[in-house]
This record gives sequence, C-alpha cells and structure tokens, in this order.
Amino acid sequence: MEILEVIELRTAPGNSEIIEKYLRDWIRESLNKVHIANSYRHYRLETDFCVHIRYDIGKEKSIPITMGKQLARSLKNFGLVNYSVWVEQEFKT
Repeated sequence: MEILEVIELRTAPGNSEIIEKYLRDWIRESLNKVHIANSYRHYRLETDFCVHIRYDIGKEKSIPITMGKQLARSLKNFGLVNYSVWVEQEFKT
C-alpha cells in the first residue's frame, strides 16, 4: 500500500529563493529515508509550494508518518501550511 503525504505552503512574497533552497536541501537529505519526495511550485504564484512524500508500506496496518509532519512543522516558520495524508486505493478486479 502506498501512502502520500502532501504539504502545501503559502509564504510571503520574496521568500521564494529561501524556500527553494530549504526544500532542495531537505529533499536531498531525505531521499535515503523515503521512497520518493518531490517539490512543486505553483506555475503562476511565486508564493505557493507543495511537497509530495510517498511511502510504500506494503501490507502493514500501521502507517509510519513522521517526515511529512516534521517538514510541515518546520515550514510553519515561513507561512501558512496545509498537511494531509492520503492512502492509495486498491481496486479489486
């Protein structure tokens, strides 16, 4: 089963370079700890960023969600943060 953590950030104008460096460094440090981590920037609004963190937890029932929560907490220093967790739907055929 795949878990997707989504962290959205809306920051103040002028913070873009700081945020981009912060996310780039965070992803570089985290790649060996998570399955996949990607950062996105809104194509029109320089103040909006989004990070997707994917975990493959197999058949386990417990979900080890910590990295996304930690990132969301640290990004609150830069602006408004929205954090959510999504579980992949497995359709039986």
